[in-house]
Amino acid sequence: MAKKLKLEVDHDPEFRIIGLSSTLKSYKLAFRINQSLQTNLKRIRDFTSHTASIDQTIKHTVFLHAVKDSSGFICLLQNRSQEGFLIPLYRQADYFFMFYEFPREEQIPEYTQKLKKTNGILTAFPIDNPPAKNVGRIFQDLEIHIMEKPE
Repeated sequence: MAKKLKLEVDHDPEFRIIGLSSTLKSYKLAFRINQSLQTNLKRIRDFTSHTASIDQTIKHTVFLHAVKDSSGFICLLQNRSQEGFLIPLYRQADYFFMFYEFPREEQIPEYTQKLKKTNGILTAFPIDNPPAKNVGRIFQDLEIHIMEKPE
């Protein structure tokens, strides 16, 4: 009799996400975050998403900071652009401040508080386990976008 093997994957999300509400332009917000957190967010190619409901391609600005001595990075991603939202489920977030493979989960409240105190940020809130399946897919696409070499 053949044995059946069952593969169970315990997936710990690679991204830790903080939603940001701000009226600042993306470049000014990145500058203020750099001052507040001693990071070096630099703009990279825009991330494009396609909205099937209105058949439109939307561009979102992306700023990236590589973490020293690690494969991790910090990313500031625009959720609200002039054309629409990247993730309409999080309309209250104008931007996503994302950590990849950094920091530990228990450090997120500390970063959230520092971001709340940053001049120009109205509020900051952690986003735990995004409920929609397409949200995870968007963040996977973003990871690929970041890892690709510019054309």
